[in-house]
Amino acid sequence: MRAAARAHGVGTTVLVLAVLAETLHGLLAERGPVPPTVRAMVPLTTRTSAGVSSRTPGNRTAAVSLDLPTAAMPPAERVARVARALEEGSSAGQPEGAAAVLTVLGLLPGRVQALLVRRIYGRRFFHLLASVMPGARRTLHIGGDPIVEVYPVLPLADGVGLAVGASLGAHDRRRDHR
Repeated sequence: MRAAARAHGVGTTVLVLAVLAETLHGLLAERGPVPPTVRAMVPLTTRTSAGVSSRTPGNRTAAVSLDLPTAAMPPAERVARVARALEEGSSAGQPEGAAAVLTVLGLLPGRVQALLVRRIYGRRFFHLLASVMPGARRTLHIGGDPIVEVYPVLPLADGVGLAVGASLGAHDRRRDHR
């Protein structure tokens, strides 16, 4: 995936989302008219430093919503459209806004959090959840044995019936060298 993404001049997240859009196009075309786009919520991990948006440095969860192009088009055009959509969503401040909402939610009692999340997080704002999770770039071990498979697990929101998770890590390279 990394090599293919580099060949297209994009990151792996863009390429995985473009492949997802292509897959959705094929699946939807089997069932009738294909909508030109499908709205996806894409969680992202952002890196912050002390004093910028948090009191402690580290990774923060944010999100960008973007319209995945599902109409018929050449793969290279689909990749370019996904890259533009992700860049537009990211540069428009969506990740910072999502991070701020998560910070405020974290300050509220659990019952209030649950109530607000159920009212906000759902099909009115997106049709699917798609997450590309970077894995370790080296083989990890548990008890001396290598971890050879990882299964991403994503939550579903009310009325959102599809969550797609992709994890890219050392296991991808290991399979290439068999």
